[in-house]
Amino acid sequence: PGRDGGIDCVHTLNFFYRYCGAIVQLHIPRQKMDHGQHSDRSLLIEAFETWPELKTRFALVWKRTDETEEDALAAVRAELLPGDALCFLAGSVPHHGGVMLEHGDFLHTLKRDGVHTMRLDAVLRGERVLGYLAAVYRPIPR
Repeated sequence: PGRDGGIDCVHTLNFFYRYCGAIVQLHIPRQKMDHGQHSDRSLLIEAFETWPELKTRFALVWKRTDETEEDALAAVRAELLPGDALCFLAGSVPHHGGVMLEHGDFLHTLKRDGVHTMRLDAVLRGERVLGYLAAVYRPIPR
């Protein structure tokens, strides 16, 4: 539950992967919802790359570079599998997470909208959602 009740994207990821048996219960430290607007450090990427509970359970599939272009995004979209953890830019750093479903849909949580599915090809703030993709982590089979 978030500070104001309900659930945010990080807790949705935690619930999803715990329910599926990919991880155990994680203690997620509180953070400001607008962290990505004010930081050059992604706590989401940091968690996947340094927390033992995640680092040993997920493999980096793809990460955005400064030179990432539309063709690279199209290529990574073709490689996405259901269950992949998607990290999206929210402000200046990857600060929003979702779970890849099938057929170009992903599950995520927005504070005002709750938990829902969205298309990677949907347009948000004048850009396709896929354009905000910053990293993809894949659960490692046990």
